[in-house]
Amino acid sequence: MISVLVVTYNHEQWIDRALASVHRQSGIGKVEIVVADDASNDDTLHMVERWKNRLNLRILPTEPNMGITRNYQRGFAATQGDLVAVLEGDDEWSHPRKLKRQARAMRDKSLSMCATRTLMITNGGEQEEVLPYPLSSRRRFSAEELAGGNAFSTFSACMYRKTALEHINPEVYSLTAYDWLINLLVTETGEGLLLPEVMTTYHRHSAGVWSQKTQTERDRQVINLIPQYQRFLRPSVAEEVGRLRSYLIDNL
Repeated sequence: MISVLVVTYNHEQWIDRALASVHRQSGIGKVEIVVADDASNDDTLHMVERWKNRLNLRILPTEPNMGITRNYQRGFAATQGDLVAVLEGDDEWSHPRKLKRQARAMRDKSLSMCATRTLMITNGGEQEEVLPYPLSSRRRFSAEELAGGNAFSTFSACMYRKTALEHINPEVYSLTAYDWLINLLVTETGEGLLLPEVMTTYHRHSAGVWSQKTQTERDRQVINLIPQYQRFLRPSVAEEVGRLRSYLIDNL
């Protein structure tokens, strides 16, 4: 079974499009959809409720604001599928067979995750960019290769093997652990695969936690986070992210 983890926080502007893109997925058999909402104070949850008759949808109980990483921790734990695909509530899947193609690729038991390429749209269409660039072909990748930066930019491009998620030390979720760290830890258990097609749309907007920051602010946060991340990474990966940290420091 495939689990879809939909993670939301004040996504009323985008959540209908996100769930509609799940509804359009075809050829995938049994799917469960788990919604982990971090105490939205807008109409997000009411809008999610309206999809219950069309989707096999389970909404986790509302709790006080947990923060991004703790909300992901409880979301991952609640999923029951062998494969877990993430969709953030302000993103959407642009291809109706995204899940099918990822699940088919994951029949290779040596893979820990499978990602698609992503169209990043900034501020409603002011700028568009396909990521990762220039990678345009189907290819495998290791944790060491991902250590150079957040190649996929959003959880929404990723499907994980549940056993690889279970490998992650629970202490990781006490950090500000964006998808980059999760991908590094997952691919320590097996290689990942990048599919060449653009199947995910990432809406980068002023309300986003990461998007609100300037590039300098982002770089400074990554510089501060990397020593915390290195404690959880195998030596070869920790060394590679250390090189990235040195590069960022030198170029501030």
